[in-house]
Amino acid sequence: EDGSQAEIWRIEAGDRVRGSNGVINGVVENRYLFKSDTLYGWGGREPFVTGSHPFLTDDGWKCFDLEQGMALHPELGLAQIAEGDRIVTWDGAAYATEAVTGIVTKVDAVPFNNLNVSGSDTPDIPGNDTYIVNGFVVHNK
Repeated sequence: EDGSQAEIWRIEAGDRVRGSNGVINGVVENRYLFKSDTLYGWGGREPFVTGSHPFLTDDGWKCFDLEQGMALHPELGLAQIAEGDRIVTWDGAAYATEAVTGIVTKVDAVPFNNLNVSGSDTPDIPGNDTYIVNGFVVHNK
């Protein structure tokens, strides 16, 4: 919440993180998984995110694998990320967008961390179910 950065595996329940629209969310849980999955990357990045993880775009919530994303988040009205979409970013001072270009995939067995932050499932802790990771605004998974 203070603008500092931490590796996602170091985030713990009780920490507070910045989300979309400047909302500060409480971390409820940091889920650690190790599994094989298809990972996605773009813009010259090595694939790093699962297909179901919702990203905020300038056109609403989207993910790389719509079938998987809708299975986890039917309430978000997700669409599929495609070349040319613009993903919302945060650089520590301002929100902007980044165009999705050069989507690449790979299947790999890797560790994953998924934050569960305050929002719709935590009526006693204010929040909006979002957080910023690697400079991108994402939704709880």
